[in-house]
Amino acid sequence: MLFIERQYLRVQQPSEVAKAERVRALINSGGLKLVSDDAETSAADAKEIGRDLAIMLSLAKRDGGLVVRSAPVSKLGTYLEEHVDMSGHAAVLTDTLSILDFLSNSARIDADTKQGAENYLRQVDKGWQASPPITADSKLFLDDLTVVYLDHVGLLDVLIRSVSAVFVHPDVEGRTQQTLSHGKQSAKLLNAIDRIRTVLNLALESGKVKFSARRMKVDDETFGTSPSLDIMSDLSGIDAVLADDRCLNKLPTWTDGLGNSAKAATTLEVLDELKSGKKLDEDGLWRARHKLRSAGYYAMPSRSDEIQHHLRSVPTEGTKIRETPELRAVRESIAFARINNAFLPSEMPWLNSFTFEVIKSLRALWARSTAEDDTEARSDWLLSILPNPLEWCLDPQNEAAWASARLQAIAQAGLLMVFVEGKSEQKRRYFAWLNEAFIKPLQQARPELWREIMPFLKSYMLRLLGPQSDSYDGLRKTFIQTTSGPAPSIFTRRPGGARSG
Repeated sequence: MLFIERQYLRVQQPSEVAKAERVRALINSGGLKLVSDDAETSAADAKEIGRDLAIMLSLAKRDGGLVVRSAPVSKLGTYLEEHVDMSGHAAVLTDTLSILDFLSNSARIDADTKQGAENYLRQVDKGWQASPPITADSKLFLDDLTVVYLDHVGLLDVLIRSVSAVFVHPDVEGRTQQTLSHGKQSAKLLNAIDRIRTVLNLALESGKVKFSARRMKVDDETFGTSPSLDIMSDLSGIDAVLADDRCLNKLPTWTDGLGNSAKAATTLEVLDELKSGKKLDEDGLWRARHKLRSAGYYAMPSRSDEIQHHLRSVPTEGTKIRETPELRAVRESIAFARINNAFLPSEMPWLNSFTFEVIKSLRALWARSTAEDDTEARSDWLLSILPNPLEWCLDPQNEAAWASARLQAIAQAGLLMVFVEGKSEQKRRYFAWLNEAFIKPLQQARPELWREIMPFLKSYMLRLLGPQSDSYDGLRKTFIQTTSGPAPSIFTRRPGGARSG
């Protein structure tokens, strides 16, 4: 599998990256100039030929330039089956073959370059019947396809040096950056694959790593090559299976057809074991978890001490923090599920755990706050990443689901209103901040929800009271134990025993 992945990356990337680097160099040097993306254009033209080409045609008419576009132009949404009538733009429309003729007649290219370019361009460009002449004073606008064609035949750089000015749409720069970024990522993947192969090869030779069994394939096999299914087919002699696929690690154990079982674990548990065995220090653990999170590890759990670690040294600008890559990864990891519509009901324990860890971090932050620090700015960021249970409700039309979401929202608000760890001045600042940042907005946006919070707090507090809680000290002790210990049951229920991670 690693060899196949490496082959694919090698074949797909180098030529595209090289082309993108050439185009980027021309843009950075000023040879290729960017047009304004907010130029006025015809809505009808934009609908048929695309907004970028429509903008350049409009600018060419306004500024006395020419648009270079191969013929014909296919109508958008027709799968290249319908062509657009471009006769209305004939006065400002030319083609790549005209570019070739201009460069050849100007003695800018040699015979071999002309022959090679002509052989290619006549296959991709039918040409326009009456193209305006191109001169050294011409101002040219190239669409993205023209940039590709002229770069491929080696005429782009020559053209830039032969005319007054050459313009492209900003999308050309955007796609160039995307290609280069993808190329860098591919290079990292290639290096990672090579490192993995080297480590595995040494371990295989020493006997520390062995190959798993291979399952018997049947004629109607639909899965193709699948290492996970190979391992699952025979678990004899296996104590634990590591799988980061959420479809494979939902249950605590795997069991094969013969009844052999193995514990199911994830990379996160391996990191914890390395930390426990002193093979990894705390900073190393947080760095490793950050790499997984920033790479898109789905349903990545967060811990209060981890959040506090990343938040502790973050710089501030006025009343806001300057979000570091680590904090941005935490924020994006929780948004990832909603953005991609990937969240499942069985993953609610992960979401509830994240909520509790954020609230726990908030309390810890205020418990060590000082009068002159910027705790409010850091608290604003924590509040901004706190999931809103109403927004995470998967089926708002379902009465039971919506009622559950409302209960969670009320419980979450109630937990925010409990802060007993700090000193009197810390409490005063905390509730002053909470009033402005959370309570007032909640009262305005959802007054009906606010009215239910205090009765909930009262009933929740009564349920927590024990024989020792008939005094103020007993009540305070109960609150401290509840708010600084494990999450209440409403935050820890795990439907169906599902695992997230």
